[in-house]
This record gives sequence, structure tokens and C-alpha cells, in this order.
Amino acid sequence: MRTPLLAAATLAALSCAAFALHAETPALTGFRAAEVPAQLAREAEAASQVRPDSIRLHLRTLTETPHVAGTPADRRTAEYVRALFESCGWEAQLVEVPVWLNWPVESRLEMLEPVAQALATRESGAAWDKDAFDAAAYDGFHGYGASGDRYETWLEKPQPVIDSLLPNDIKGELGGAGYAVQPVLRSSEKDDGFFLRGQAVGREQAVHTAADVPLSAYSSQGSKAWQKFVGVQTNTDVFFKVMQSVLTDD
Repeated sequence: MRTPLLAAATLAALSCAAFALHAETPALTGFRAAEVPAQLAREAEAASQVRPDSIRLHLRTLTETPHVAGTPADRRTAEYVRALFESCGWEAQLVEVPVWLNWPVESRLEMLEPVAQALATRESGAAWDKDAFDAAAYDGFHGYGASGDRYETWLEKPQPVIDSLLPNDIKGELGGAGYAVQPVLRSSEKDDGFFLRGQAVGREQAVHTAADVPLSAYSSQGSKAWQKFVGVQTNTDVFFKVMQSVLTDD
């Protein structure tokens, strides 16, 4: 009777040893097992260099000037990021990918009815907002914006649609929780809203847009926080302005 018990004990010991070895060297997608420790060490070294003040500095540098995709200013941001990687000892390179981008030669906005009127495509801005007067910033124009068919109430959406890029198991979970696959299937808007025909023919969801995003803001009575959001906004500045408004309430 000792032999089976000994064999079982040996098997259990080997299993524990194998489990301990696996726990010490976790799997890392995209890397062979022998490469994992070195990669984790590199990631830990990179993480140790990240500080709030340095992140703020990099964000300010990257958003200092408008950098529309494909422009020299956009390339300078890529070169800045490449230099940061190289300063950490990493090998980095820029890869050019040819794509079609639309740049406005002229943009106009006119109201035809009930009274014909030419409307401005650029905010007058505030004196302290550098981006509102930057000539490198494009006037408002409609780029790649294309919406799918939908019902609209112009109210806040209670639930987003299911992102088509999500894994199937997550899609199934969200679908079971009542999330719609397409904007046109949102029950709240379908019951109370009016139908709008989209421009993205044959697409279930809206497609990516290169156009500016309209932004509105309001604040409590007596607060001037909303003035921070007048004019053209750099996207990464919006977060800092929101936090500044919350913390100072001015």
C-alpha cells in the first residue's frame, strides 16, 4: 500500500513545483517564456520614470501647437515621442503609412432659412486662450463625419452602443444587459425621438471623423468656470480645465 501513496505524494509535489514555477514566471502575450523576465524588467524601469509632473510637461509640449494629421507639426510630435523612447534606451522608428486625408481649402457656413446669413466658422475666443487665435488651427469644417441611421432626442444617452471591436464574449454580455448593437436600436430614443437618416450607408455605426467636436459648458450661478471653455480647445487641455474648475470653483 505504500507504493501508491508514495506515487501520489510525488505527483502532488511535482504539481506544486510546476505551479510555483509557473507563478514565478507569468505568461506575457507576444513574448516567449524565456523573454518574459527581461521584458518585465524593462516595463518596470519605464514605469519608475513616470511622474505626474513629467506627464504634464509632455502633454503641454505635444499640445503646444495645432498638429493636424499629416502636417509638419504632426510629424514633430511623432519625432518628440520617438526621442523620448530613445532616451530610455529603446529602439524606436517612425513608420509612414499613406492614407487619404481631407484638408479644407475653404470652409463656409451659411444659414439659408428663414433668413439668409453667413455664420462664423471660428470662435472669437478669449484673450488668454492661445489656441483661439492660432492661425495654424483650422476653421470649423466637416471632415469624415458620417453618422448611422438613428433616432434622436438630443438628450444624454443612457447607454452607449456596443463597440464593434469588442471581443464576442463581452458583446454578448453587454447585449444581455440591454445595450444596443446599433444606434437605431436604442429603445429610449426609438420610443421618444424622431428618425434621422445617416450618411454612413450600409454601416451599423457611425464612422470616424476628423472634424472638430462641438463642446459646451455651463457652471453654477456666480461661477465663471464656463469661460475656460470658450473658443477652440486643445483636446488634452479640456481635462486640466475641468479639474481646475472642480478644485478652485472659479
